[in-house]
Amino acid sequence: MKRGFLTAGGLVFAAVLFFGVNAITGAAWKSARFDFTEGKLYTLSPSTHDVLKGLYRPVSLRLYYSKSMANAVPEIRTYAKRVKELLEEYVAYSDNKLSLEIIDPEPFTEKEDRAMKDGVQGVPLDETGARFYFGLHADAGKDAKGEGGVADVISFFQLGKEQFLEYDITQLIHGLGRESRPIVGVIGQLPLKFGAVSVAAIKRGEVQPYAILEEMQKFFDVRFIEDMREITGADILLIVHPKELSDRALYFIDQYVLRGGRTLVFVDPFAEFGTLPTKFGDLPAMTDRGSSLGRLFDAWGIEYDVNKFVGDRRNAETGTTGFEINQSANEEVVRYLPWFRLGSESLNQRDPATSGLEHIDFATAGALKPKSGATTTFMPLVVTSQDSKLFETSELVGNMDPEKFLRNFEPVGQNFVVAARITGLVKTAFPGGPPPVELPKETDKAAKEDEAKKKPEMPSEVEVERWTYPPIGQSEKPVNLIVVADTDVLHNSRWTMSGDFYGHKTFTPTASNGEFVVNALENLVGGDDLISLRSRGTSYRPFVRLHRLAQDAEERYRSHAKELEDRVQGAEMEIKNLRSQNIYEKEPGKLAAREQVIRDIYQEMFEARKEQRDVQRKLREDIDALAAKLRFLNIGLMPLLIGFLAVGIGVYRHFRHGTRWSAEKQGEVSPS
Repeated sequence: MKRGFLTAGGLVFAAVLFFGVNAITGAAWKSARFDFTEGKLYTLSPSTHDVLKGLYRPVSLRLYYSKSMANAVPEIRTYAKRVKELLEEYVAYSDNKLSLEIIDPEPFTEKEDRAMKDGVQGVPLDETGARFYFGLHADAGKDAKGEGGVADVISFFQLGKEQFLEYDITQLIHGLGRESRPIVGVIGQLPLKFGAVSVAAIKRGEVQPYAILEEMQKFFDVRFIEDMREITGADILLIVHPKELSDRALYFIDQYVLRGGRTLVFVDPFAEFGTLPTKFGDLPAMTDRGSSLGRLFDAWGIEYDVNKFVGDRRNAETGTTGFEINQSANEEVVRYLPWFRLGSESLNQRDPATSGLEHIDFATAGALKPKSGATTTFMPLVVTSQDSKLFETSELVGNMDPEKFLRNFEPVGQNFVVAARITGLVKTAFPGGPPPVELPKETDKAAKEDEAKKKPEMPSEVEVERWTYPPIGQSEKPVNLIVVADTDVLHNSRWTMSGDFYGHKTFTPTASNGEFVVNALENLVGGDDLISLRSRGTSYRPFVRLHRLAQDAEERYRSHAKELEDRVQGAEMEIKNLRSQNIYEKEPGKLAAREQVIRDIYQEMFEARKEQRDVQRKLREDIDALAAKLRFLNIGLMPLLIGFLAVGIGVYRHFRHGTRWSAEKQGEVSPS
């Protein structure tokens, strides 16, 4: 009686304890989460935490996800679950600065109209005309009536970009949640806005903007400087391929840097991409593709030879490289030394601009080094391997044979710097004051006006006096510059893979070039929030072991299957040949004999086909058996082990309890 009462009381107590613990944990630990995934897929990085802490204003998120339609595509359903849970993690850490609304835009409803209005892209999954939506809209800064503010959208979460998921979401929130975007002033001849197309093509709308421009516009207010006086309004200066800059333009840049203006510079000894055609549509001479800031580099303590580029044998790219490499007759893989991919071992891991990047792709990059007697500190950011050598750019003209560079290659055993950070105090490159303004003469005024249209507008002498930048001879505080000796590193083909996603052109990064540029700009402008955000793992976990075993099994059957296939094809050809001979056969005896041969061949062919099917079936059965074993080991083994353990404990306790109960009955042990 007493034992039964205790058992009943224990059950009641256990039930109360169960519901009590659930109620307490539900209320107090509602936001508690544990991430046991291998790549910590559901854990926000410290940089994302910093972004969320630094939000200037609330941001509203709307996740559009066609849940009912996703049931037909398990991969999307799994990915959507990850996106949803990751967004909830953002909201949990945002201190109420983020709000999330999840909308299922069912076909032909007002919610679908709202998704289209917010810029989310619908994708047809079947032939019914219904569209599947899976995108994120965000807005911030709206007034009480829900008007105004700014908005941005991830039109569709593509499976192929899962590793950039956190980066994309964080940059979206970061761009909307800060008070204002830093202004990046752009100077130079690299056609970031339209691509290397003619003026006529631009008028026809056939522009091909650089993908890096779109990346920069996510974080910065990018302004192309036409009048050099506009650089005073830029928070950071981006100089890309500076060709034909006048002394006046260089002077403006010099004074901007001396006053603490942060600057990112891209020069190139031989710009393979982005060369603008002439007004007649022709490309300019191959010998005129270099760029430099020679006078300023001297003042900044940089030595750079615009006539030489680096070849790196260890990191050189192979195969087709945009233009068709002249491979040898036996089609051996050829390394093209001017183009190379530098991995993390070549990137400065202690500098925030390059730390954590995977690899950067370069093309005919130049070499930088500190100038003797310089007052600045020269810190390499990206270096080649010691299996490198400098080549003259003249060797590139009229000859794209990769074997030529290999034949003459003798490594010099040193690392060449292709990107560097320059810090320290510097003196002006114009100690004699600003260059005089060359006003156009009346006789050739028209010619000068035409010429002026090609160059940045220079101020007049009167305007110089009123300029807010009075000349100074030395930097007021240490300058902070990053110089890269390659402009091709910015071109789409060097770091992205373009595609068409239902009428929308997409760029999927294949290298870290874009991250490097944005990191460098963020670092120079003073924001480190997004610098350490890197690509993450994916939630897609394929059965790699199964695929490998399947390949092994297929390899074992491949030779036999090939033999059978040859037999079938040979029989078909022989039958065809015999039938063609029978068309002109006049003798009945020979005709009948050939028909008999044909029937025999048919029989052999049928047997070969039957054996071929048996081989394929056997292969399929072996692969299915492997899959079943692996699924059992991954899914069923652990529950079975736990079940066996529970049964074992139960049996042990049963016998132990029985032994104890018998002992108590016999008075050997006193009851507890």
